[in-house]
Amino acid sequence: MATNSKWTAGEDSILVEAVLAAGSRICWNTIAERLPGRSNKSCRKRWIHSLDPSLRKGRWTTPEDALLITAVRRHGRHWYKVAELLPGRTDDQCAKRWREKLDPLIR
Repeated sequence: MATNSKWTAGEDSILVEAVLAAGSRICWNTIAERLPGRSNKSCRKRWIHSLDPSLRKGRWTTPEDALLITAVRRHGRHWYKVAELLPGRTDDQCAKRWREKLDPLIR
């Protein structure tokens, strides 16, 4: 049974420990077994969008904005491809930044 409840600090700790222990061979099904009520998909999403130490959070820089514009010109709104060109930014972050600040159609 999957839960939609907010992640706890304890769950985050278990997830981080499990991912770091897995190294380059992450099996999200195995990790989810350590977190009752959490699916493999929710564990993966929590890691990628919130806990991954390589994730860049906070204010966007001018060079990042320029890179995002270039990436959208190259890949359109294929956000996972766009995000590959912006180290530390997720597809969700790129899409939100584009929709809310950089898309020329919003002006």
